Amino acid sequence: MPGAVSAGSGPGRPVCVLCRVKRPAVAPRRAAALAAFVLDAERVPRGMGVTIVLAGDAAVRRCNRRYLARDNPTDVISFAAADAPGATRDEATVGDVIISAAQAARYGRAHGIAADEELERYVIHGVLHCLGYDDTAAEAKRAMFRRQEALLKHWRAKQAGAHARACR
Repeated sequence: MPGAVSAGSGPGRPVCVLCRVKRPAVAPRRAAALAAFVLDAERVPRGMGVTIVLAGDAAVRRCNRRYLARDNPTDVISFAAADAPGATRDEATVGDVIISAAQAARYGRAHGIAADEELERYVIHGVLHCLGYDDTAAEAKRAMFRRQEALLKHWRAKQAGAHARACR
């Protein structure tokens, strides 16, 4: 059911996930925990968080057109706090991330990747953009991709370990 959830990896990590789709591949609480995990891994000070929106293609396309002057759907749109549309200097956020849940599912199907893994990749990618990572120049793109994939691997291993402990 579409709605909002706030979660984090502990006290002082404000992460908000707004779910605007009926069945995202990743539960909003898990997306929030993942975003908090990335912020912790990147050593972002406690008290700093991020907002994530899990949206449909039409909403992502509207944002892409309105804020980036690109009239096409995309997978992830990120706004670092200082660059966010209508931004006021909110010291508690690194930015906003808008993710197309449908794009994650489509890309995953086309490339043999589970939809939840691809959506988790988009969460990490968007948060890294908010933290200043860039994927426009070739070398920066390679560095961002390496960091993104390392974080995804670590996150998924951590989740698998937690699941295994819970099943004992």
